[in-house]
Amino acid sequence: MDLYVRNERVDDALVIFNEIYEGPPDFILTSPKVLSLATSLLKCNRTEEAFKVLERLNISTDKKQENGRSDIFSWRLMDVAASKGDVDLTSKLFEVVLQSGMKITGMVASALVKVHIVKYDKINVLCVY
Repeated sequence: MDLYVRNERVDDALVIFNEIYEGPPDFILTSPKVLSLATSLLKCNRTEEAFKVLERLNISTDKKQENGRSDIFSWRLMDVAASKGDVDLTSKLFEVVLQSGMKITGMVASALVKVHIVKYDKINVLCVY
């Protein structure tokens, strides 16, 4: 699945993703894999599918969350939305990341400021900051 995601073949990656979750219920993808797929879907303007993938994000069951990789992948996800200048999308993604149990760092939260900078909305930049 990672190979498809890295080469932006999101349809093939989604097929594998769905096959994984149709299999044994005890098999769980790590959060970086789920976040990478959702990021690729956002890059392709497939927002609804990205949110469906993010429903599988559960940091509390991911024992490798301590290594900090989840922060980087969640930042990439948030950065894609912020680069589009979509305040609502960025806020919704932040809520999803927050509800998943992920540790929120300044790097992840910086997208909430960046989205207003991209839109040249100086007043809201100061309010968010």
